[in-house]
Amino acid sequence: MRRLELIRAGRAAGFSLTQMRTQMSDWEHQDDAERTATLENQLQVIEAKIAELELARADVTDALRTLRGS
Repeated sequence: MRRLELIRAGRAAGFSLTQMRTQMSDWEHQDDAERTATLENQLQVIEAKIAELELARADVTDALRTLRGS
């Protein structure tokens, strides 16, 4: 059950299933510095996706304002 929870958490964090498989097999053999680097890299990916989504939201919001005549 714990493995499934880890997979779900990883997917929610933006890891692909392939990345999850690799990370889970490597995790036990990595030191804290390697684990930290992996998570910091993934955080950068997540932050970039958030920025893209915020731009998309702004575009959709602007389009709605235009359509509504505001």
